[in-house]
Amino acid sequence: MKNKDEKEIKTEKKSIPKKTELELKQIALDINKGLIYTDRHIPKSELEHGALGSVFIPLLFIDQDTRDTLKDVGMIYEYLSEAGPRSCNGMPGFFSFHFLDKEDTLKVLTLVKELADKDKEFLESDDKKKAQAEETKLDAKADAEERDAKSGR
Repeated sequence: MKNKDEKEIKTEKKSIPKKTELELKQIALDINKGLIYTDRHIPKSELEHGALGSVFIPLLFIDQDTRDTLKDVGMIYEYLSEAGPRSCNGMPGFFSFHFLDKEDTLKVLTLVKELADKDKEFLESDDKKKAQAEETKLDAKADAEERDAKSGR
């Protein structure tokens, strides 16, 4: 594309950089730990009223080329440690953020679900162990009572 001065103007499409598997795993871990705030944490009712720009403030100032790139965005996120000093409607405000493309977003969400399932399984395992221990105690008590009954005690 050329302008009046016949200078070449580049019109290459910007793309969202891919993350490595290790980076995606770290993001999933940090989301699970509550260290990362994502666009998914914003209530839908707030999104309808423009909260995305209130949370991820630089989105309010992006140019049209970058705005076109947002069609490929799967997730917007930032570490809570990067939040500004004020909040709006109980949500943090960030002056920086990161993008994940749609494919990487699906990978991260799958990893987050796997981690949540493992956490739930871990927490429930204590309940199962307690129930098994209680069952063992009851079995032992029943065996002792049966022995006592047979021996005439």
